[in-house]
Amino acid sequence: MGKIEMRVEIDIELAAQAREAGVALSDAVEMGLRIALATAGRGGPLGVEAGHLRQLANPNAAEARARQWALDNAEAISLHNARVAERGLFGEDLRRW
Repeated sequence: MGKIEMRVEIDIELAAQAREAGVALSDAVEMGLRIALATAGRGGPLGVEAGHLRQLANPNAAEARARQWALDNAEAISLHNARVAERGLFGEDLRRW
């Protein structure tokens, strides 16, 4: 597979951090594009690794997604917490510590 040369604009601080960490920008851009293509049209990341990379790439968006997830799942979380308070944790009787 060949390569093309292109102009890409990125955040100055992000570029400086990459330089300090020894990250090759061309490799990072290519990886980011692969992740974007893998997740495009699917409503979210493919697998834990892609999701983790998306969170590292944009921590502010990750925090917003986490808040939205908590809101979307608030009822289930509340029901789970009530069940644990009432019945205890599954397998708790088998724990030795």
